[in-house]
Amino acid sequence: MELYDVMTTPFASRDFTDEPLRDDTLFKILDRARFAPSGGNRQAWKVIVVRDTKTREGLSRAAEPAASAQVGEGRAGSDESSTSSTIRSAERDHKRGRA
Repeated sequence: MELYDVMTTPFASRDFTDEPLRDDTLFKILDRARFAPSGGNRQAWKVIVVRDTKTREGLSRAAEPAASAQVGEGRAGSDESSTSSTIRSAERDHKRGRA
């Protein structure tokens, strides 16, 4: 594959394994990711690595309402006001014990 093909071809993977990621591999990925473009070239990346299965599952459950609402809108993440509204809705549900 040519460089420009790689640069202009979006890739999203939904296939994951339970195989643990080695620390040196994770470091290489995060080291390269810090060069990713950002709005205004701010590069304000913050990364938290969560290896504990129960913690990951809890985070996944907490994010489900917002993700489901965005997917249901058919424009996941494309509209900032819609995203903000979805987050506020998820926070309300969480406070009411629905999340």
